[in-house]
Amino acid sequence: MLRHLYAFILGLSLFGNPMAVLESFAEGLRSLFYEPYKGAVLGPEEFVLGLGVGVKNFLGYTLGITSCSLGYITLLRADMCCVFL
Repeated sequence: MLRHLYAFILGLSLFGNPMAVLESFAEGLRSLFYEPYKGAVLGPEEFVLGLGVGVKNFLGYTLGITSCSLGYITLLRADMCCVFL
């Protein structure tokens, strides 16, 4: 029950959907460590390629969801301003 309450609160767009931010950050972090690991199993060149893919995915997930959340927060604040004016 408590888990569902946390999921509900973190899913509110009032906060820019922090649940999606956490999930996306976790996916990017997983990619940052897993892709180089997969490459290291195959060889040193593949490790470097995997590291590049991991960093690209991490930055993509992190920056993408951050900008999306900031957009949600800005939109919500603008809507609130229009309602109260």
